[in-house]
Amino acid sequence: LLDTQQDEQRVTVSCLVSDLRFEWRLAPTAEGTAITVDVEIPEAERHRLDKQREVIAASMRRLAQLAAKP
Repeated sequence: LLDTQQDEQRVTVSCLVSDLRFEWRLAPTAEGTAITVDVEIPEAERHRLDKQREVIAASMRRLAQLAAKP
C-alpha cells in the first residue's frame, strides 16, 4: 500500500502481508536534502529486523544519489 502526503513531504509504504510500515520523509536543509525513514516492524517479524536495516540503508543511499542529481 502506498500513501503520499505532498504537503508533509512524506511517502508511506506498507506491506499488507507482514504489516511492515516504512515512512519516508524528505526535507530541505541548507546543505541539500535531509532523508529520514521511520520503520515499524511487528514483533512477529522481529527476525527480519537486521535484513530490513540493510535494505533501508541501501535504499537511503540510492535515494540520496538520486536527490543529488540536478
